[in-house]
Amino acid sequence: MVQATHITVQALGYMVVRDEDGEFHCPHSDVTFEYDNGGDGITEPGPSWIVYCDNCKNDDMSQAQSSELLEAYLESLSDEGDT
Repeated sequence: MVQATHITVQALGYMVVRDEDGEFHCPHSDVTFEYDNGGDGITEPGPSWIVYCDNCKNDDMSQAQSSELLEAYLESLSDEGDT
């Protein structure tokens, strides 16, 4: 098992995590979720969620990571509603 290494890179100004391949990535620990009502759904995009990492400005976030973070966030909202 590879242990994650946390390093702050001065040029970036935020902590990064080294993965199993030795590459450094933003852990997306400072993420904002915003619901966008969108347009009319016909000529303009309909409602959607915006996922934004305040650290890497989404430069280091894939669509899959964005979807995973949103899914976890929505699940946490659902769990809060159950209590």
